[in-house]
Amino acid sequence: MAREKKIPWFRVYIQTSGTLEGISDEALGRAFKLALRYFDSAGTDTSVVQEAAADTETRIAFLTIKRGIDDSIREYRERQEDGRRGAEEKKKLQKQYEQLIQQCGGKEKMPWD
Repeated sequence: MAREKKIPWFRVYIQTSGTLEGISDEALGRAFKLALRYFDSAGTDTSVVQEAAADTETRIAFLTIKRGIDDSIREYRERQEDGRRGAEEKKKLQKQYEQLIQQCGGKEKMPWD
């Protein structure tokens, strides 16, 4: 089985700027560091959420950023699944094509030509 690729990006919504502007730089910095750890774990490290809850400003900033991370992870996984399905369909069509070629005696001329 192929190794799972790390997600290379996450989004931060511009609509959140008003919320984030009202948070101290120190709390926002802590929240961002926690968000990076959360993102690096692909959303599986729940201890980060508990750490963010330590103070109100950090929690608000983290949860604001976390929404974009969760959306990005979900979208990336959907794209991966779409790619897998497309690759499977391509392999299936390639196999059908090769079988058709064999039926024609190994020539790339179709029976209806």
